[in-house]
Amino acid sequence: MMNFSEEIIERLRGLVITYEKSDSAEDRKKARRKMQKLDFRMTDFNIRNITSSDFNKLISSGKIKILSNIPTSKINSTTKQKFQEVSTSVFNLLAVEYSTINRDFINELNFYGLYSLRLKEKCLLPKPFQQFLSEREHQIIYVGKAQGQTLKERLNQELFAKGHGTFFRSIGAVLGYLPEAGSLHGKSNQNNYKFIKEDQKKIIFWIENNLEIAVFKTSNFEEEKHLICKLKPLLNDSHNPLALAELRMAKDKCRITARNT
Repeated sequence: MMNFSEEIIERLRGLVITYEKSDSAEDRKKARRKMQKLDFRMTDFNIRNITSSDFNKLISSGKIKILSNIPTSKINSTTKQKFQEVSTSVFNLLAVEYSTINRDFINELNFYGLYSLRLKEKCLLPKPFQQFLSEREHQIIYVGKAQGQTLKERLNQELFAKGHGTFFRSIGAVLGYLPEAGSLHGKSNQNNYKFIKEDQKKIIFWIENNLEIAVFKTSNFEEEKHLICKLKPLLNDSHNPLALAELRMAKDKCRITARNT
């Protein structure tokens, strides 16, 4: 039997999902290494390629035990001033403090939680998305979670194109960028399109100058769905009652471009 804190269990669960869903041998190798750093090895349980079902069975069978009230790692004082630690299900994203987006801040976020992205005052999205945002009566455009990877890891994907980021692909499509034609041709995953390096730089520049962020240290990851249902952020597709057909069309255009030669 192996013992893990609730926080480590959630991180492992996310890594298992990443491992299970990835079509990239390199990404699966990275996920496996991260599991090993958390003292979890598939071979200890005679598992070669773990799935979410396998992981849940390890817990339900008692082979993995979840320990409660294990203190999490300390956060340095600089970061502490810039994030909100939330222990309840009450998140008021319209009233919390938002920060400018920069790499130094993001690289301090060595913990798990939720994040919210909103458009700065006097900044605009391209048409027709700005009109849709005005109808929402707030500037929040995306709510996400870092489960199974730290906010630092997740936000480097989503804001700085360090891997496959759902938000980065969405905002790139909204801004009118397209991936290289045929760049997904022959690949097993036909959805994770990437923009060319020069366009990535332009998207990152736009993000840094037009958006701001609020982050929350929490293990209440289910709250992400509730926030999306309540606030209906413009660029959230899943769990959003007002998901935009225009967003899906923009992303579909990117996928079609990347799939075709």
